Amino acid sequence: MEWISCNRLRTGAAILILAVLSVPAFASEFGFLPASIQAQIEEAETARRAWEQRSREVAAEISIQPYEHQDEFAERLQRAIDRGAGRERRYLEFQLSELAMPEHQVAADDISVTARRTPSRERPVLLEISTDLGMLPEQDSFEVMYPAPRAAGAQTALDRGVQRNNLQAVITYSLSGTLYGEYSLVLTGVQLTNPDDPQISLPRLPMNRRYVFAEGQPITLGTPGGSYHFESGQLPTSFALEGDADWFVSDRYAYTGAYSLQSGPISHSSESVLLYTDMVPAGARISGIQFALRTSTERRYDTLDFFINGRHMDSWSGETDWTEVQFETDLQSGEMFELMWVYDKDGSVSDGDDAVWIDSIELIFEGE
Repeated sequence: MEWISCNRLRTGAAILILAVLSVPAFASEFGFLPASIQAQIEEAETARRAWEQRSREVAAEISIQPYEHQDEFAERLQRAIDRGAGRERRYLEFQLSELAMPEHQVAADDISVTARRTPSRERPVLLEISTDLGMLPEQDSFEVMYPAPRAAGAQTALDRGVQRNNLQAVITYSLSGTLYGEYSLVLTGVQLTNPDDPQISLPRLPMNRRYVFAEGQPITLGTPGGSYHFESGQLPTSFALEGDADWFVSDRYAYTGAYSLQSGPISHSSESVLLYTDMVPAGARISGIQFALRTSTERRYDTLDFFINGRHMDSWSGETDWTEVQFETDLQSGEMFELMWVYDKDGSVSDGDDAVWIDSIELIFEGE
């Protein structure tokens, strides 16, 4: 076992604290964001500086003891910081949670969209989007594949918009921040409209294009996001509901945090369906899907079934505690995909809570 001197450890601890807690006191560089969001981030940065300052003050009061190993001292130091700067940390976490709550929109006037048909029989539309999004310091251009609507009226409106090149788009995005200063801006969806058919609603397409930035650093295109833990207490707009009763966010059980998704209350010979449709972002591939599940159903007959692009992957039933499962995939850049969870009941008998839960959905991304 390695022991070190008091002076060496004190120096090492100081370096560790500065590396973790110190963020350069740059002047605010979030001017590319809308004013209301910029103000929220500046409040979070003020709270961050207060937390860092208090953490340093607490650390300065802690001394290593002659009998302590390096790891023991580091743990004791961390416990002291957690106690002494806990109020400041909780306030910073509150500011970050306030920032993450709303979903924001970029108006159609700030977006240039060109659409063209693909040769596919299903007739999806390739959207070429060029915009500064109302927030990015430089213009960004990218492509998304817009699937063919199922409703006949929506299909006609989309066809006319493509032919006349007059489709308009509204993009939604969300924000989140970490304790250590990085912020993520994720484009969550695009909603098309055809001004010539204002009464016809075209389906919203989920997106997953992620940008990262921090104070003193430019905004850059980041690794695609793909994690859902439902801690907002609301179902993300990326998910769709079908079947006889809707899935909903529940606080009864959770694999992580306080919330999970619970199947809707259904009767015999019914089903509750949860859908997630997305496109693999450019320059990435999805190599796996993982999530946690819990069941309380009639064994073998009332089942939770999981599908990837219509292919049945597995099913679960009976009384089970939380179990994490993972499935390998090979979803390529630009490919549309659909994940589906179905709680399916047979024609008789109900056992347990007569429900299933899922939580902590993760899309495992890799670069191409």
